[in-house]
Amino acid sequence: MLEPPPRAPPACRALPAAPPCAVDSAFPTLDAVLRQLNDPEAPTLFKLLEQQAALERRVRESEDNVVPEEYVPPDPVTEFQTARLFLSHFGYLNIGGDKKGGAGRLVALDGGAAGLPAALRRLDATGSRAALTVHVFYARAGQRRAADIVANARDRAAVSPPFVRMLRGLGMPVRVRGHAGWSGHVRSSYDAPPRRAPPAPHAPDTCPDTCPDTCPDTCSDTCSDAPARYDGRDQVLYWSDSTEEIAFVVPSGYELDETDDQSENKSDVDGFCFSINRGSWWDVSGEGERRDAPARAQSLELERAAPAAGPAPGPAPGPASGPATPPVQPASAPPPLTGSGRRNRDFTPKILIIWLEDFEDHLNLPIDDLVRYCETGVPWRRHETSALCVSSARGGLARVRVPGGGAGVLADGALLAPRLLPAALRRAASFLARRARLNTDLYQPPHVRRRHLIQDIAQQFKKDLTEPELLESLFKAP
Repeated sequence: MLEPPPRAPPACRALPAAPPCAVDSAFPTLDAVLRQLNDPEAPTLFKLLEQQAALERRVRESEDNVVPEEYVPPDPVTEFQTARLFLSHFGYLNIGGDKKGGAGRLVALDGGAAGLPAALRRLDATGSRAALTVHVFYARAGQRRAADIVANARDRAAVSPPFVRMLRGLGMPVRVRGHAGWSGHVRSSYDAPPRRAPPAPHAPDTCPDTCPDTCPDTCSDTCSDAPARYDGRDQVLYWSDSTEEIAFVVPSGYELDETDDQSENKSDVDGFCFSINRGSWWDVSGEGERRDAPARAQSLELERAAPAAGPAPGPAPGPASGPATPPVQPASAPPPLTGSGRRNRDFTPKILIIWLEDFEDHLNLPIDDLVRYCETGVPWRRHETSALCVSSARGGLARVRVPGGGAGVLADGALLAPRLLPAALRRAASFLARRARLNTDLYQPPHVRRRHLIQDIAQQFKKDLTEPELLESLFKAP
């Protein structure tokens, strides 16, 4: 490499030192001051200064000869309080910063309370997205009975290939056992353990005689390909986004084993709205209100029926002769249904997708009988039942009948391509469910319901502690 050319000497040279003047002698030195004061401690001070100068000189010389060592990270800290770090970063650990008289941001809960584990499980089972269940049926030409329509799903040969393709496009098949989201029923959704129902009866030509009881897992190929495998016992079709999750269920007939006892309790427009799952996160009525509701209702009726002057002398044949007592439930009777239209804060619409071989059969569909197969364990009302009817048209298209003239992207009588049909049905079902929720005055979005549950837990199980006691309980080993 070529060396750079030498630089020319600088033209400006350093000026010589200035000669001493009278100003330099205006500030006396330390030696002169001490000699002038005749301080007896001056020799000791000078000796200390000389020693300090020697130490600094020795340290400077040792630093020049030291070889730099490689820096290594320190050993991981194993004993520290993550709670303090977490609370400090999120702004909860603000000692003395809360307003006087206001509720603190931190609340200590009584870990030994009896109902705290159940309340926490109920909070964990509260989904953060709106849950919806859509039931899918297949109706052959001329069928008028609900049992015959449901039986079609148990036979793979009884349904058409376009229906199977539509079914596969609605959602992703998931196993109910172990599924972390909504699975179509409150008993098997989220953290609830799925309850295995008895297998539905199969047609003679559908499943062989040697089919075991665990049909969804070990049945033959013909039985496992039937649409009824998505009946909610073992598998469902699941679809979700950031705000909603939909479970598509194909009823197979086993649902009547659980809903026959509550068949006469179907809610109407202005009457009761029932929740058959006591203690689930959909049931918002209190236990005390459940026990006292029949007694209060009968006492009000007796007060209206009793005369203003008081009870008549002698035993009366009616119930006005004494205090009202709730009717005794037989031992074999199911638990009484809970809640009413004013108490329950959330209702779910019944949405049915029915594939019709004959499009004109939508005029004679037994909707009331089909709804019996659509139990989800969530309160519902009869006037919020919607049926989306689909039928094959010429040219491979599908004709859709939508109640009310339309549902979002779907218009009544629209012709759709088979590839667009599943997505359009999902959006239509979501639109119908959202419209039904907005029509409910007391509807609570999932995040609001979850916040209310947290507030109820904090109010019910909190411990009255002062600020020092609260901080001590946070950083004290259990």
